[in-house]
Amino acid sequence: MNTRFGIPHPPVTLFLDWLQKLQFEIQCRQIQLEAGRPVKQRLPVYTTLEAAIASDTLRYNLDIGRTFAYSLVTLLPCDA
Repeated sequence: MNTRFGIPHPPVTLFLDWLQKLQFEIQCRQIQLEAGRPVKQRLPVYTTLEAAIASDTLRYNLDIGRTFAYSLVTLLPCDA
């Protein structure tokens, strides 16, 4: 927010004006898409980066899941 407004604590009116403008832009884009305007093409570099982030996020979540599963298995009493 600081970089968006250029000041640490923007006045409420400035924030609300920005929020209203953003909401209007989103509504306009939605109307354009519903009217059949084509979706903007993303640059290939962003598509590649998003795929890498999604892959890394999945790998991280699986690793965390294995860690917790291993912790639970080691903590459970054994019926031997």
